[in-house]
Amino acid sequence: MIELEEDLRNLLKEPYATPVANLASINDLYEEYKKSVVKIEYQGSSGTGWAISKNYIVTNEHVVTGANSVEIFIPSEDGKIVKKVGFVKSWDEDSDLAFIKSDNHGAVPLKTKELTSEDAGISVIQIGYSTGVVNYPAIRQGIVVSVFNQMGASGQYGSAQKYQILDDKNYSGDLFPVVVVDTGADPGDSGGPIIDYEGNVVGVIYAQVQSVGGKRVIGQQLAVGMKEVDSYWKSCKGAGGACD
Repeated sequence: MIELEEDLRNLLKEPYATPVANLASINDLYEEYKKSVVKIEYQGSSGTGWAISKNYIVTNEHVVTGANSVEIFIPSEDGKIVKKVGFVKSWDEDSDLAFIKSDNHGAVPLKTKELTSEDAGISVIQIGYSTGVVNYPAIRQGIVVSVFNQMGASGQYGSAQKYQILDDKNYSGDLFPVVVVDTGADPGDSGGPIIDYEGNVVGVIYAQVQSVGGKRVIGQQLAVGMKEVDSYWKSCKGAGGACD
């Protein structure tokens, strides 16, 4: 995980969202989505990715920096792990996103959903490979703390101006969508999905929040909002894009 020193004092009048009750079973969610999430290894380092299509995996750029190819480990129905080679077809340091191609990789593609600032407080899960049982990732639960647009790239979170994201509004392409969650991600979870209780990926974990208002924060993470992911994916697989 990338560590950033952050200050959210002026972001929200009420910076901590109230959890929204949900009747879904965490175990059921894990059983349904664990086979969509893969482990990625490159030169002794590892991260997490998830299937956006039958041939492509999404992860963080910092998980695959400098790589042309990586090893992908995909959990199967019988509890075994399937090892495949993936080729890094496109990456973007500003958004900290990358797309890896592995034909018919076997992971189950996930659907996506864009959040607005009004979605603060919804229950979510995070699946990643910082820990977990043999051949499978671990699941953690939490809430969405806040959702906003910021000026600049993903790594400019601490100094960037931040704005609410309202429903049915169009925003400049210069704005970068961020979802703050309290799922407690650790190194190895980078690139993993934040999933709502309806099975939608609503963010891609990329960094930890280290402080708020000058005070230490434990257990809050930053995720790339899906508007950025969806836009990048559309351009990558479109005419002239790197994701053929």
